[in-house]
This record gives sequence, structure tokens and C-alpha cells, in this order.
Amino acid sequence: MTDYKDTIIIDLDNTLTQEDAENNYSQKIVNQSVSMSIKNAISLGYESKIFSARNMRSLNGDLNKIESITRPIAEAWLKQNNIDYEELILGKPWCGYNGWYLDDKNISIEEFIFKFSGPYWNKTVNILIPFFNEEKNILINHAEQKKIERLLNVTQYIYIDNGSSDNTFKNLKKIASQDKKVKVISIKKNLGYGHGIKKGLQEVGSDLVLLNHADLQFDPHSFFLSNLSTLIKLNEPLNILPQRLNRPLMSRMSSAFLRFLLSILYFHKMSDFNGQPKLFFIKKIKNIDTLPDNFCIDLALYNLSKEQSITLPIIQRNRHSGKSSWNTDFVKRIKIFLQYLLYAIQKRKK
Repeated sequence: MTDYKDTIIIDLDNTLTQEDAENNYSQKIVNQSVSMSIKNAISLGYESKIFSARNMRSLNGDLNKIESITRPIAEAWLKQNNIDYEELILGKPWCGYNGWYLDDKNISIEEFIFKFSGPYWNKTVNILIPFFNEEKNILINHAEQKKIERLLNVTQYIYIDNGSSDNTFKNLKKIASQDKKVKVISIKKNLGYGHGIKKGLQEVGSDLVLLNHADLQFDPHSFFLSNLSTLIKLNEPLNILPQRLNRPLMSRMSSAFLRFLLSILYFHKMSDFNGQPKLFFIKKIKNIDTLPDNFCIDLALYNLSKEQSITLPIIQRNRHSGKSSWNTDFVKRIKIFLQYLLYAIQKRKK
């Protein structure tokens, strides 16, 4: 069996070259952002190959003519612009002026530049999600998390079955059998939302952690993609904290009131500390065992990562399946509010 190396296959015209109808092929202007991204990808262990449909229309798909006419010009241009590549493959079928190339492994130019030239290009990421009775969300959830690999160097998915009574663990194990990057942690008894996250944090082996919920109310890929123009301008990688939009009125009001009280206790303005996904450097999280086992872990992680961070908007969607008691169970809401306030008071005393 052939051992294939991970490869970046790049289109030549209007991808590696800038869109320019006036200059001939030998005078095309290189897309410097793509060129730099290719160099960075190679430094991470990828191979680079150029695949082009150049002259397939004008030479009627005659591969012999394309080899004799197109190849010398293309290779000279690649050499002139110091493009790193393993192989130039000509004869790519031309889709026409109004056609498209459709491929499940396709990555946009913007995604490619961010992944291999953005502020996080040389940082590794582990995605951490605690699951509690989410058997119906697991397959689609993992599919959504996988899209993050278009933007970040995800080396591991840490999925925690936090004491579920349904088929959550079984479905997580099925995912792990299909994807070698998935690590499943089983907790027999649910000891709290924070307890599950702590167990996951202890298994992290990356520079950064992307913490997300299992209920599919937040799409991490869309979150990063919609904020790409802001993130690409960062001079250094920062912790990323989301600000949730379009939430139900009652949720917005109660969260705002809680943040107001916490701002008084902490002597600084509080942002949306419950929002997901959060991206933060694991080195900021010391003494994991001392973090709270309940929902207050969101507040603790926010306080640990708010320095050197950027807050970005995220659209909250409806749950994919199941129901949340947050908007209907006011007793539970008050109980959690009191937990947050008590935690903040205790931290102040220390």
C-alpha cells in the first residue's frame, strides 16, 4: 500500500498568480500571500504540487502541445518567483468560464492563507467538548468540528462523555474508530460540567485549546470565517473570546445583570464569559485541579484568558436536538447565578 504524504495541491492561474487579464503568462504577478503560505506549509511537513488547466481550452486538450508549449513557460515563471513545489501537473480539465470545481477536500484561498500565514499558523490546537446525553448530536458535531482544520492546525479532538445515560459514549467511540485524531474520555458519574472539562484539559497536548459546547448552538468554522478579516490582521496570536448575538431577550437580560454584579465584585467590566467557542493558550491554565467543577469554570477560564485576548461576535443558533432548561427553569438559573456570585466572592477573599 502506497504511503501518501499530506499534500497541498495548488491551482496556478488566479490562485498562485494574481488575477490579471492584461499580462501574458510569463509576466503574471505572484500572489505573495499564497506563496508565503506554501513555504510555511512545507515547513510543517506538507508537500506542494501545482495542478493547472492552463491552455487546455486554447490547445483543445492536446497534452503533447501543452507539455511542449505550456510547461517551459510555467516552470520558468515558478523558478523566477521562487515558488517551492514538488511537481507541476498539467492537463487539469478546464471547467469553462461559468463552471466550477467541486471537491470535499477543497479549501478557499482565504482559508489557506489564514491557516498557513495567519497568526496561528505555527500553533497546534486541541478541540475539547464535554458531552452529556447528546447521542443525537455527535455525528454532525464532529463533522462541524472537522471544518476547523481548514483554518487551524488541529492535532487532537478530546471528547468527554460526562456521565451520560444514553448512547453518547457508544457514538463517541464509533467516531474515534473512524478518526485517529479523536480521543474519548469516559466519566461514569456526572460530577458537574466543569469536572468534565477539567478531565479534558489534563489530556491537552497542544499550544491552544478550542473549547466548545456539544449542543451545536455555535458553529466554530463560521465563527472564525466571519471574523477572518479581523484575525488575519493580528500581529500575534491572541486568546479568542466570543460575544454571543441574537440570544433570547430573557437570556440577554439575565446575563447582563449577572455581568453587572460580577463587574462590581471584580472591579472591571465583564464581557460574555459563557460564550463558546473559546480559544486560549493552555499554558495560561495552571493548577487545573483547582478549577471549579460546576458552571463557574466558564468564569474561571475567562478570567485566566482575558489578558491578551480579542472578543469577537458569534451568532447563536437553535439547538440541533434536545432542549435547554436554561430559558424555562428559573430555579436552576437562580441557583447558577448564586454559584457564580459565591465563586467570585471567594476568589476576591483570596
